[in-house]
Amino acid sequence: MDANLLITYEPTHKGSSEEEVKALLEEVGKDVKIVDSKTDGIFLATVDKPK
Repeated sequence: MDANLLITYEPTHKGSSEEEVKALLEEVGKDVKIVDSKTDGIFLATVDKPK
């Protein structure tokens, strides 16, 4: 998977952070696929037509 967004989050709130990112991107009409990176505090995501 080729990620086109790098998202940082507070490592102690991983679950709620992932839910918040998905909800916000879906709110603006983006279908998002999030992959956990090997680094705490960073999600890698893929969306169509990122700006």
